[in-house]
Amino acid sequence: MSTAPNPWKWRIGWIAMTLVAATMLALMIDLDIRPAAPDPMYPAPGFALIDQDGEPFGSEQLLGSPYVVAFIFTRCRAVCPIMTMQMAMLQDQLDGQAALDDVKLVSVSVDPDYDTPEVLTAFAERYHADPARWRFLTGPDRSAVWPMVEEGFKLPLEDTPENTAMPISHSSKLVLVDGAGMIRGYYSGTDGEGQAALMDALHAVVRESD
Repeated sequence: MSTAPNPWKWRIGWIAMTLVAATMLALMIDLDIRPAAPDPMYPAPGFALIDQDGEPFGSEQLLGSPYVVAFIFTRCRAVCPIMTMQMAMLQDQLDGQAALDDVKLVSVSVDPDYDTPEVLTAFAERYHADPARWRFLTGPDRSAVWPMVEEGFKLPLEDTPENTAMPISHSSKLVLVDGAGMIRGYYSGTDGEGQAALMDALHAVVRESD
């Protein structure tokens, strides 16, 4: 013969689990337990391009600063606007956080034949990019950009002229590089979950270098 569950036992068990969870949370806060920095993967490639002002800018100018890089192009009507909006949101999150003051943002065009510095200037203004934090880079032609993306950052690129919204197919990942020039991870550039994971990794990488 089955018996009805005792509601008091259920309540006591629920209260006990709640107290345990609260205690563990308090201990984590007290002990400053936070996510560890992602392990270094491999060196980011060196590169020398030009920014939206037509000035030389590359990996040498970034050495010593953690940075996040996105590969986009201004004619893209698919993932690039979303990725660039994510970078703009990241810029807003970084502003006002003294610990992350040295973090830089870089958007590199994979369509350098079209994306001249003038085109990138207008694009950067559309997203309220602060040039002290966020640079938009291009090159004289594809040979200055595509090998860096495919071989150095190990991200795919492909001409897809049949896709009018995205005639150059590329990854939507944002790449985190630490101040020593090591790639630390790849994060989704199109959703909030990827943004949150990237921010956690940034904090951890900066703490590690302190």
